Amino acid sequence: MGPVIGIFVALFLIGGLINLIRDGASSKEWRPFFGIFLIAGMIAVLGIVVGFVFPDAVEVFMEIAKWVAVIGAFALCLKIIGNILKAFFPH
Repeated sequence: MGPVIGIFVALFLIGGLINLIRDGASSKEWRPFFGIFLIAGMIAVLGIVVGFVFPDAVEVFMEIAKWVAVIGAFALCLKIIGNILKAFFPH
């Protein structure tokens, strides 16, 4: 039962991400968050590439990428909460 629920949750999250990218990417209010996540991905890839030369540098780059992604996710959650509150409590 656990794997079935896991598959449904994964499909639900993938569907939500696809919907957000398809509909939200055209909206200017979502673009900064996509940029933040792309920056986190680029830092992580840079850490992997630099890790071939300096093996200890991978941990530093991954830690930085993790914090950039966490800050971006926190800001995105605040934006979504704000949109939900606007829907229920219009001015």
